[in-house]
Amino acid sequence: MANWAILGFPLLKKNKYSQIKRKQKFYEVLAESLVEAIEAIFWDKASTADGTNSNATGVWFDYDLVKGGLRRRYFPVNIFPLLLFADHRQGRKQWEANCEAAIKFMKDSGAMEFKGGIPSSMARGSVERWDFPNGEPVGI
Repeated sequence: MANWAILGFPLLKKNKYSQIKRKQKFYEVLAESLVEAIEAIFWDKASTADGTNSNATGVWFDYDLVKGGLRRRYFPVNIFPLLLFADHRQGRKQWEANCEAAIKFMKDSGAMEFKGGIPSSMARGSVERWDFPNGEPVGI
């Protein structure tokens, strides 16, 4: 989900250049293009009122190039785009539906059942120090 960190750069630049319309527009278009690409590839869009996409989780996953699909595994960053972007393009009702879907995903994954907070992954049987049950984040 480093893609969302990359998205933050043009958003910040857009605000920095708010007085220079040409540069502001450049970064605005760049940010919008990144959002569209990330949503098209990584977002498992939540179901809509008409029932389409009813098996979707409403969160963002990593993409597996070998298998050609989303890696549907829990990590806290699966919901990070909701915090960063607040889904301004689809309106408040859709954003709220996405939040509800994300909460359901978190609950269904079992990640919200721990007294000390949410784990950094639910991968069991891994030797990585950040995987369950350890929870030490990368970079420490």
